[in-house]
Amino acid sequence: MIRARSRGSPELSSAGGFGSLCRMVASVEIFDRPTPAQLATLTKPAFAAILTDKNGIVVKVEISKESGGFVYARTTEAPTIYKLKPQVVADLNFKLADLMP
Repeated sequence: MIRARSRGSPELSSAGGFGSLCRMVASVEIFDRPTPAQLATLTKPAFAAILTDKNGIVVKVEISKESGGFVYARTTEAPTIYKLKPQVVADLNFKLADLMP
């Protein structure tokens, strides 16, 4: 289990293959109470994935298209929105085998 905190955000937790995602989002701007404009960036996400770990825990991840030099992301773990550099999307390039124990 990996746990990360950043800038007074709620604790992010992740197990298995979600660990790198957890570390990635812990180092960016975090909005616990997103504005309507921030929420609007994710109305039609550019990237969406449903991830399930070996224990059956399911997390949906959504990432917006680039807006103002950043992308916005959220998961189903909390209403929090994360402001990320677009490079994060490129860094998600991995093989499924990389997530296997």
